[in-house]
Amino acid sequence: MNSFHRGDWLSLAQSVASMIAIVGAFGVVFLQHHLQRDREAAAERAKFNRVLALAIWTVQKLYDVTVELKGVSEKAFVDNFGDYAMERVRDLRAAISMLPLSELDERRATALISARDATNLLIAVIHVARTKLPPATAEDYLVGQLSNLSKVIGKELDVIKGEPGSDSKA
Repeated sequence: MNSFHRGDWLSLAQSVASMIAIVGAFGVVFLQHHLQRDREAAAERAKFNRVLALAIWTVQKLYDVTVELKGVSEKAFVDNFGDYAMERVRDLRAAISMLPLSELDERRATALISARDATNLLIAVIHVARTKLPPATAEDYLVGQLSNLSKVIGKELDVIKGEPGSDSKA
């Protein structure tokens, strides 16, 4: 077997360096693809977290309104608080309706739809209490309906927050 000459060693070194460059290029492509997937996953998580935070905030405000309304006397409700409450509830319904449900998991999206439906019912309850019922019965009707609605909205808020014991499979 003949020994390698200087030119042969240089050719071998160049071949090894070329193979290392090819493997390095594959490594760079793999690393870029992996980092891109990580960035996309982080962006999706951030989007989910933003929508979830908005959903929690909105439904919490809706729950607060129902609790606040239970403590208002019928006279104050009829005088001016009813208009304010109706405006707030309509604003919250609009906010809930604008949330992109597709960004949430199915359980939370279903709870948000239920909260929106409760908002529609709350608007109807406020309207009936203010315009259709005599003052003597309006307060009892309002308090009873608000108690039921606050329970429903509170349960859906727990589901949206993902708190233990809030499983909607009952």
